[in-house]
Order: sequence, then C-alpha cells, then structure tokens
Amino acid sequence: MPRYTVSLSDDAFRVSVMAALEAYCVPHGNNKSMSTHTPLETTGAIWGTTKTDAFGNLIYQVESVDVDTSAEMQAASVAQKPHAIALKTSFTEKFTPHFQYLGDFHSHPYSEGEIVAGKTLGTPQHAEQSKVYRFSGTPKPATSDYGSVVAMRNMGLEYRVGLVVTLFRMKYAVNHPRRAYLDEKSAIRLTFNGTGIHGKRETFRIWIKAHVFPDPNGATPASDQDVILLCPIAGFFG
Repeated sequence: MPRYTVSLSDDAFRVSVMAALEAYCVPHGNNKSMSTHTPLETTGAIWGTTKTDAFGNLIYQVESVDVDTSAEMQAASVAQKPHAIALKTSFTEKFTPHFQYLGDFHSHPYSEGEIVAGKTLGTPQHAEQSKVYRFSGTPKPATSDYGSVVAMRNMGLEYRVGLVVTLFRMKYAVNHPRRAYLDEKSAIRLTFNGTGIHGKRETFRIWIKAHVFPDPNGATPASDQDVILLCPIAGFFG
C-alpha cells in the first residue's frame, strides 16, 4: 500500500496544465511571433492540506496552485524569485490559513526532434521511454530540479511535494487518449485534443509526475512504489 498519496483537486489540475500550455504555445516577452517562439518552462507554488490516515499513511491534498508570474522562464529551466514565495505565503496565511505550502510544480516542454541526453525525441513514446516527465538532475548532490528543493528549504519552506507537468506537442492530431498510470502509480499520462493558437486542432501528450520528499534534510524522493497520484477530473482514482 502506498505510504504517500498526492491528490489533485480539479482546480489544481486545471491551473497547472493550462499554465504549462500557455508557456509552451504563446509567445512571451519581446518575441511576438507565433511561429518562431520558443516553448518555455513555467512554475508555481502548490497549496493544500496534509493528513494522516488510520494506517499512518500521509495524504497530501493539493487544493490550489498559483502561477509564478515573476519567474525567469527559459526553454530548459525556470527560476522562482524568493520574494514572490514569501509574499504569497504571507497572503495565504492571512486569507486561507487552513492551506499549507506543500511544494511547487514546474513544466517540461518538449517537441518532436529535440535531443535529450543524446536521444532524439521523435515521438511521445520516445519521450516517455526517456523519462523526461520526471525531475531532472540527481537527488543526492541535489542538481537541477532537486537543487530547487534544497533552495526552497533553505528559505524555511517545508517542501514536501514536487509536481512536473510535461507536454509534448504532436505533429498530427490524434484521437487515441492513451491514458495510463506510470512509475507504479506516481505518474499519469493523458492526451489533450483542442484548438491551438492558430485555430487548428492540436494534440498534446501530457504527463504529470508526483515526487514526495519525506526527508526534510535531503533531496532524495520517496520511491515510486510508495507514492500514488490521484486526479479524479482526469479519471485517475488509484
């Protein structure tokens, strides 16, 4: 039985995926071109509650997600500003004191033909096989995404849950949803078919991965078999 459950509310799912789609598809900054812009990563804090069930397992209920509008967004990285987190934490304590800071989400935008770790991502299957939907970097030396866990904790935040929303825009629109659990049940895969920024039907493969960090002094996540991600609005009930 999983020791940690991460449950996404409808609103948390909606806001995090929409933010990832916007950062991917819509030009930001000085680049106004819809055809030549670079997909960017985005990020935001996640807020909710923590409780323990009758068997001693922890349940992280992700109730709300914000989007860090001041983050420094790049194609392969995104950096939050400490002042923004402090400001939003103070606001949350004032107006929704029953919510805790649980961690954050960030997005991974990928496209057909990208090269990651020497492998070309020709299809969403290649992306999935390469595990690009997980945290990047290495836990023990706390590199890349794992380094941000340490950085948040150094700010005095109790970082417990890290979500990655990964997008892969497909060359042709498809109908097959290909919905499934991955990494035991700590990650989900789904498909979004909708109208893109050019008014044409587009298809995105979407992965959402939950990492839980039980050790307050380290950046090593719990094993996949100890984590389950629930997302009722997308049909994932465990």
